Formats: sequence, structure tokens, C-alpha cells
Amino acid sequence: MTDTGTDTGTDTVTFRPTPAPKSHAPTSSPTIHGSREPTSSPTLSPFEIEHTALLVIYYATRPQTWTKRLKWLSPDHCDYYGVRCDDSGRVVSINLSDNNLNGIIRANSLEAFTELEVLDLSLNPSLIFPNDLSGFLDPLRSSLNYLSLSSNNITSSSFPLRSSFPYLQTLL
Repeated sequence: MTDTGTDTGTDTVTFRPTPAPKSHAPTSSPTIHGSREPTSSPTLSPFEIEHTALLVIYYATRPQTWTKRLKWLSPDHCDYYGVRCDDSGRVVSINLSDNNLNGIIRANSLEAFTELEVLDLSLNPSLIFPNDLSGFLDPLRSSLNYLSLSSNNITSSSFPLRSSFPYLQTLL
């Protein structure tokens, strides 16, 4: 993983082959550069898509300010601090609560996480969410059962209704 240190406001993801440390690890490792459009093959595995999506969130939230970032940038995102995967390597939980995330979470940031059950981004007061919070969370509608965005910079007037998420048990 290389980071040029310059912020152009956009990210491009390209892939380089790397050895896979685990059976569900990606066959390639993303590198963030200029635009938001992936420049890789159109047949990425769900693991590779989630891996890339986590890295986009990582760089968008100024990782140098994070309180904890153990193993972030390692080849297997299931080892990242705050990320839990199921047996097949799919992300089922992202808990980066009280981790000093600082930046803007883009509206399409969560689209890759189709199996996500837990999302906890609470207690990150410098974290900014999209104005359309319902649209931001919509990709998680069929899997999310725990959501905590409390004590954050939320200015949305369109907070999602609990009834819109059939499996949601906890909303904080």
C-alpha cells in the first residue's frame, strides 16, 4: 500500500498481486491514487470489494488521527482493528466507536457491505455524514441489526426510521 501524502480530493483504486496470508484474503492489494472509480478488473470478489471499501473509509477519515488502527493496511481486512468477518471473510461488523475518526463518510461508502450486521461509528465528533442519511444507510437495509451513530456530526433531517430496517434491533 502506498500513500503519496497528497490529497487531491478523489481516490482511485488499483490492484497489485500480493501473496494471500489466509484462504479468504484478497488476490490483490489496493493502492489509493486519484479518482473514485476502480481501475481493476470487473470481476472482483466480495472480499476484494469490501477490502477496498474499508480502505476508502480509512483514508477519508484521516487515519493519522485515529486512536486505534491496529493492522489496518494489512492484506487481510478481517484482521483490521474494529472489523469482524464471518467464516467466509465477509465483513459483518464495523466498530470504530470513539476512535477519533475525522473527515467525511461518502454516501456510497457502505454499498460494499451487504452482510454487515453491526455498524458502530459513535463518539467520533469530527466525523461528518452525508446529508441524506437514509440513502447512506439504505444498502444495509436487509442485514443491519445494530446501528450507533450517536455523538457525531450529523446534520441530516432524513434520519432513517427504525421500521425501514426489518432486522434492526438497536438504534443509538
